Amino acid sequence: MRLLLLILVFLPINNCNEKPELGNDISKLKYKVSSRGYYRHIEISENQIIVTNNRTMENAITANISPDTWQSLVSNLNGLDIEKLNSLNTSTDESALDRSLIGELTAFVGENSYTSPMFDHSNPPDKLKGLISQMMALAETVE
Repeated sequence: MRLLLLILVFLPINNCNEKPELGNDISKLKYKVSSRGYYRHIEISENQIIVTNNRTMENAITANISPDTWQSLVSNLNGLDIEKLNSLNTSTDESALDRSLIGELTAFVGENSYTSPMFDHSNPPDKLKGLISQMMALAETVE
């Protein structure tokens, strides 16, 4: 009996509250930036990036990306509960007065998609700043 108790004490205990890493489950990231006279759509999956400045997705530019680039993008989301993406604290103060573009991020995980609230492109939520910057820089290299 003591041996069984000793074994149970030293077995690792799994914390049921921990969320699994979703990095490997994210299949696509989409970032839309718009205003009345401007539109940019950036869609990145594990193998490619699609960039367009047209709401109808005409003349979209497609390029391949490396697995390292994809992993770098996804790692920017570590520490963020994707399922709570829609409840991020965001600001739309600037875009309400046409001083900034409006941004919106969507992450696709399996059959589900998780979309952030709209935010000022010039002031993304702190948890998304690195990802948004990297997506915009990657889109610039494609064009």
